[in-house]
Amino acid sequence: MGGDMIRVETFVGRDAVKLASDFDRLSAECLSGWPFFVKKTKGKGSRDFFLSISDTLHAVVIRDGDLIVGGTYGHVAGWNVGVSSHQLAKIIDPLKVYWIALTAILPEYQGQGISHKIYNARDPWIAKSRNYEAIAHVLVKHPDDHPHRPKSHAPLEKMWNSRGYYHIKELDYEAATIDAFDEPGKPTNKTMQIWMKDLRK
Repeated sequence: MGGDMIRVETFVGRDAVKLASDFDRLSAECLSGWPFFVKKTKGKGSRDFFLSISDTLHAVVIRDGDLIVGGTYGHVAGWNVGVSSHQLAKIIDPLKVYWIALTAILPEYQGQGISHKIYNARDPWIAKSRNYEAIAHVLVKHPDDHPHRPKSHAPLEKMWNSRGYYHIKELDYEAATIDAFDEPGKPTNKTMQIWMKDLRK
């Protein structure tokens, strides 16, 4: 794994739509564990969603040879993250916020600097494009004493801070979602945090 075979590729707009099935695979492999606990499904996938956001869609993938081992994608507005435009407008123009929808790395490639390759390819492109003023993403915040929290889990907050992302506490919200440990059809409330990087600085 890794070494000279690792390469970074960037895709924009319609060119990024063809990656929908690859991101479906990454989601299934990477988001079933802490802190997401998303149930693995074989739905019709994300292609229709990617097409709907293609005007501002940007994606970065990391390959080891031909295998996509990590990646990220995002877009502007349209994606309801639970924060109202009114709330967000108190801080920044909502239409100038670039939302990261997914960042995922296969478990066997984590801890090898792949995330830094993703950030190095993604954030500068966003900062130079269309006068965006911020990059943001959502964190599902579970309690520290959650029974399924891995003992080996290393919180990502420190790394995000080093990359210029900060928790915007006043934008926290509750969302009723179903994860792998909820009873079928019975969502439970989770705390969602907004982490944002201000590009105006």
